[in-house]
Amino acid sequence: MRRFLFNKKTCSILFLLFWTTSISMIASGCRILQMAVPPSLQGQSLTLPIKRSIWTNEMDFGAYRVRNVQLGWTETHRVGGWIAKHVASSQRFRFSLQKGNEVIWENKCLVTRNKDVVKFRGPIRLKLTTQQKDSLHCAFSPNQESAFFWELDLYQDYPQPSQGRLHSNDTRFRVKASHKVQGSEDPIFWLAGYTFESQGRVLGAVDALTEGVVWLDRGLPQQQQDALASTSVALLLQQKLFSH
Repeated sequence: MRRFLFNKKTCSILFLLFWTTSISMIASGCRILQMAVPPSLQGQSLTLPIKRSIWTNEMDFGAYRVRNVQLGWTETHRVGGWIAKHVASSQRFRFSLQKGNEVIWENKCLVTRNKDVVKFRGPIRLKLTTQQKDSLHCAFSPNQESAFFWELDLYQDYPQPSQGRLHSNDTRFRVKASHKVQGSEDPIFWLAGYTFESQGRVLGAVDALTEGVVWLDRGLPQQQQDALASTSVALLLQQKLFSH
């Protein structure tokens, strides 16, 4: 990740390139990007479009309702001098997964980011992130079985895509970031969503573009569907820390 402070001439050139690219895209016909649905989910999955509140972090998809979303303060610590420093950020959040007005799962998460930053001063000012690592850790607990819970552990060491696992006892899902979109063979630069894989087969996914969609394999036991639904919400909420 790099940030530059350019002079006016450079900015003018970039501005011209931006508009040239934009006009070209409009001329060729723009479309809304959506994460590519994994082949194993096509035709046999529950497709649940996400409806988000414009005022809060609540969301609805299918029979699920995400309520009581509580985002803690983002805590940031910086160590170092003017040229090089280490920046550590973290945030805790929690939410309830409901069906109707009934709370079925209570979920708690911690998201962190650690990065090393170097600044160069000269004709062009350069701010370079030399190393960055993100992590997400969650505990998902069925409300009726408070002693029993699922765990989500997700890691990303840039520039590698994020990956991790969702597990409980002997049940495990591999969680992987996806950069594939519908209608294109080439991956995109930014995050498209995540897939949930078990025994070599993708059994769920969540689209992180625009409003988003959750896909769940129809054959999954109900508790596993609920666990993947909770995971999908946590993955979408974690972006709050990294969106600024």
